[in-house]
Amino acid sequence: MPHGVCADPIKELERRRKMSEAQKGKHRSEETRRKIREAVKLRAPVSEETKQKMREAQKGKHHSEEARRKISEAAKLRAPVSEETKQKMSEAAKLRAPVSEETRSKLSRGRKGKHQSEEARRKIGAGQKGKIISEETRRKISEAHKGKHLSEETRRKIREAKKKAKIMSTP
Repeated sequence: MPHGVCADPIKELERRRKMSEAQKGKHRSEETRRKIREAVKLRAPVSEETKQKMREAQKGKHHSEEARRKISEAAKLRAPVSEETKQKMSEAAKLRAPVSEETRSKLSRGRKGKHQSEEARRKIGAGQKGKIISEETRRKISEAHKGKHLSEETRRKIREAKKKAKIMSTP
């Protein structure tokens, strides 16, 4: 057993909690922070096997309502992401490998049968308002729809939706 670790898991958790409490609010000097950074760099990287074990240990676990509330509150306190950072994140995302067809299929199956709330749908709609679709995108959408035949029921629903939209937009 490593030095400074209690054999009793309950006592170990209590020990860690106390240590954490003792460190809260303390500010470390730049020298101390540099030393910690150096020490972290010297640690052996976590093996794939260990990562897999850690992943398996967390499977099926969910945060309690209190934990979820705390996470939410902490997220609200964070500074908003700047436009520059958003741009960097966007560029980094473009460099990532594309999602495989298998993964896309799994994501799709996970969303099947789920409906978004009216509020969520309104927000999505508001975000899309005024968005200009390029000619290339229009062409791709057109190509994707060519050869598809809509059922009579679907055509009826589209007609009704257009009538409703027309009525709502009339002053």
